[in-house]
Amino acid sequence: MRTGEEWLNKLKWDKAEHPQEYVFYYQDRFVGLMKFTWNDIVSFQNGWMELVNPAKGEEEDTLIMVPMHRLRRIERNGEIVWLRQESGVKR
Repeated sequence: MRTGEEWLNKLKWDKAEHPQEYVFYYQDRFVGLMKFTWNDIVSFQNGWMELVNPAKGEEEDTLIMVPMHRLRRIERNGEIVWLRQESGVKR
């Protein structure tokens, strides 16, 4: 099974893929599940995603750093293609 970061790399480098068809969700510590698109991703590497903050309006675009382990779900055309498996460890 691929990790979320492996999925992002596949979408970035596989020319057969169309990343704009995908929607991504990460777990925000305070707000809950947050949705973002491929166009919101500025960069990703070393276990981090740099995103345009989906909680802000267009006039207030700011960048945020999200740890890759907070990526929870990837959907393509409304169907879930990847869902993070929880470790079962309570924190």
